[in-house]
Amino acid sequence: MSARIVPRRVLLAAAVVLAAAAVWAIRHVFAVLGAFDGAGHRFTYVYAGMFLLLLWQIGGAYLELPATATCQAREYLDALRVVAIVPVYNEDPAALRACLESMVGQTRTPDVIYVVDDGSTNVDEYETVKRWFLDAAPTRGINVAWHVRENAGKRHAQAVAVRTTGDADIYWTVDSDTVSDPRALDELLLPFADPRVQSVAGVVMAANVRSSFLARITDLWFVTGQLTDRSSLSVFGAVWVNSGPIAAYRAAAIRDNLDGYRTETFSAGMRSSRMIRC
Repeated sequence: MSARIVPRRVLLAAAVVLAAAAVWAIRHVFAVLGAFDGAGHRFTYVYAGMFLLLLWQIGGAYLELPATATCQAREYLDALRVVAIVPVYNEDPAALRACLESMVGQTRTPDVIYVVDDGSTNVDEYETVKRWFLDAAPTRGINVAWHVRENAGKRHAQAVAVRTTGDADIYWTVDSDTVSDPRALDELLLPFADPRVQSVAGVVMAANVRSSFLARITDLWFVTGQLTDRSSLSVFGAVWVNSGPIAAYRAAAIRDNLDGYRTETFSAGMRSSRMIRC
């Protein structure tokens, strides 16, 4: 899906947010000043620290500019071999069809779309989708693969595709219900013009955002997390976890971390190994 900006709503929302932020900031400034005189609450410094963290986060996100590429860089990006990986497990056939249609219809098509069915129990329901996919993708010059395996989890399904595509330069990973904007891959590749970039996240929006209050909150969480949290961390080269629903990675980084990615476990609430997540 694509985002649509409504100028009046943006201005109104911006005015409300700025007014609330101004009131909040003034209140905390006076609270900190009062704390210096011994009149403030003992948590005043904590609140002030969190407010400064918020300012740092918003400021960092503002500094992240849209990626651009020169004509020479675009030639490099166009030459990259992109393998798209779609792990599937008991997905609704209509959602899977929409996912694959959006990938086949990209302005910059991937070289390969690799579907890995991770032991779905409704595999017969995918036959129509599979036949359409195997016929439609090659008409756009896309090589295709549809692999069925016993259930072992999303990571192992992705690893199947990685191990059998040793010529890939970039891996484009999506969830089986992700519907990508027609320019999604084109935009995901732009930052790779910088050789320091190893991974790029897409912005995730809820397709059913108007269906319920919960969907709106979920959409707000997704978009805010991408455009503030990850954007600010990206400016400092310190992004912790990439986007599961849509992301792109340099193939070398994935291959170097594949074994750790497959076998990563959690203990006592802490991650036991450092790795790149798809």
